[in-house]
Amino acid sequence: MQDAKVDVGGYKLQFHIVPGKSPTIVFESGGGNDSSAWRQIVPAVASRTGARLITYDRAGYGQSDPAPGPYSITQEVEALERGLKQLQVDTDLIVVAHSYGGFLATLFAARNSSTVKGLVLIDANLAPFFTDAVIDGLRAASSGELEKFRQAQPSWAAAVDRMLSRYAETVRTMREVTFPPTMRVTDIVSEKPLVPRPNEEIGPGSAAWLRVHQEFDRAAPNR
Repeated sequence: MQDAKVDVGGYKLQFHIVPGKSPTIVFESGGGNDSSAWRQIVPAVASRTGARLITYDRAGYGQSDPAPGPYSITQEVEALERGLKQLQVDTDLIVVAHSYGGFLATLFAARNSSTVKGLVLIDANLAPFFTDAVIDGLRAASSGELEKFRQAQPSWAAAVDRMLSRYAETVRTMREVTFPPTMRVTDIVSEKPLVPRPNEEIGPGSAAWLRVHQEFDRAAPNR
């Protein structure tokens, strides 16, 4: 694996590259996760596919610098675009995205539809699921968890806070994104919540979560 810290506009993101053939597979982590979330997945995918694989830390996570100013999902995607350009990754891409990474992968694919040949979504965020009530529930659940980490992992907590503070704006942005209708998608969705929660309607495994993914999958024959 090759490591590269790349300037994406006044701050740097950490990329990890496994050399290989085209297409390049880019992994997009869930909210609050860095590239280490894929540590056990990457070797298996590399041996099965022989593809070039890229994982990276978004701004404020892992070994990447924090980004300046208020959070913007568009800024996040632009940073990835600049990073890949500097790494001279401009050929066919497949993007694998988990959870919040689904928002980023969807926006990235919409902006780069000629380059992105397909998505693999793993319990990925889809905008129709995130009603105002769900967003409020997410913030309430996350605030309590964050308090446990503010002293032990202040930079991580600050990055999560920054993302959550603009979650409603992020969802509004994603509702305006037109997903490329011909893009191939594999959508992997858990049938049951991964962990118990007081309100099973606010996350993966809930009836609402499954319904939104089913509607997304039925909207085009290549999903």
